[in-house]
Amino acid sequence: MRVVDEVCERIREKEGALNLLFLSAGVPSMDRSGMCDMLNLLVILEVADSWFLIVTSENLHLLASLNYYSRLRFISNLLPLLQQAASLRRVVTVAGGGKESVPIFLPLVHSFIP
Repeated sequence: MRVVDEVCERIREKEGALNLLFLSAGVPSMDRSGMCDMLNLLVILEVADSWFLIVTSENLHLLASLNYYSRLRFISNLLPLLQQAASLRRVVTVAGGGKESVPIFLPLVHSFIP
């Protein structure tokens, strides 16, 4: 979460407003050796035989941190910039992009778009 805060601070320093915030954690590798390289934030605790609990330096479960907590932190940290935008203020969050099955196209009804 510390890295999210640092990134948000850099964005706040450079931008006065945001129209669009896209959030996607990607798909993390579940390979144990690859996880150790990830941002140098990980602590691997051996739980039992081949099972490992992977947590961040803040002691949060890694996947929950990547897929849930970090998104909420980005949104809450950058909300003031989104509110400063003169038009189109949106947050788009993508989970498992590219891992979908058959696409479902719903008709867009323009009445809900301000």
